[in-house]
Formats: sequence, structure tokens, C-alpha cells
Amino acid sequence: MFEQHLYDAFSKISPYERHRVVKFLYDNQGDCEIEKNDIISAIEYAMKDRPSFGGYIVTVEKDNQIVAATVVNKTGMSGYWPEYILVYFGAQQDSTYEISRKMLNKTITVAKGDIAFLVTPNNPWKIFFRKLGLESKILEMNYTKPNRDSNAS
Repeated sequence: MFEQHLYDAFSKISPYERHRVVKFLYDNQGDCEIEKNDIISAIEYAMKDRPSFGGYIVTVEKDNQIVAATVVNKTGMSGYWPEYILVYFGAQQDSTYEISRKMLNKTITVAKGDIAFLVTPNNPWKIFFRKLGLESKILEMNYTKPNRDSNAS
């Protein structure tokens, strides 16, 4: 039997559960290269452990093992940018479409506004996200400032 869990700034997440979510997302990101510290930061923002607008985490478990999870942060914006950003999504490779669909439906239902989700062009979940109603409206382009320490000589 599957169980869904919702964590937010009011219900909080225990250190043990936080560790489980971080490990699960780190182990189940496919070809994305993310750092555990980045996952931890997103969770801290969602739980308001860092100054933020908050957010939430949704997990699906079977036999006390996480099989799917999302981390969502509030953006503090509205209209010109969605109120929420789905920062991390992870599902075990052998999890069914139905499990992931239910988790994402819960993730979408909990949000009290629009949700952005940044997906790499070769993400195998792209078709799945489209089936759930997510659509690509813009092409995101990012500029990353060079490390200032490496230029100091």
C-alpha cells in the first residue's frame, strides 16, 4: 500500500525524514548532476529553516521506502512568474506512471498558485509532465558569473 506524506513549515520534517528525502532525490535524479547541499538548501527554504517564503515536500512511500518525492519552494512572486517552483522531482525507475502521477497531482493541488518546473531538454520525464498539463512557455537562459576567487592574482 502506498502512503503520501506532506511536509511544510507548519508540519515540519524530522532530521531522519529530511535525510531520507535528500538521499532519495540524490540517488534518483537520472542524468541530472545535483549536489546534496543543493537539495538540502531547497528543503531548508521549503521548511522556512532559512529566511524564505516557504514551500513544501511531497513523498510517496511503499513498505516504508520512498518511491517518489518532490520539493517545492514559494517564489514570492505572482503574475509575471509562478508563485511556486518545483525544485526537485524524483521517482524510482521501477515506479509506475500512476504513482508519479498521483504524487505530482498532490504537488499541484497543494500549491495555491501556478508552478514552474525547469526541465532539461533531454529529460525523459518531459512527456509525462506534458500529459499532466505542464507546458513550455519560455526558453530559460542563465548567466553564471565567473568565480571571482580564480580571477584574483
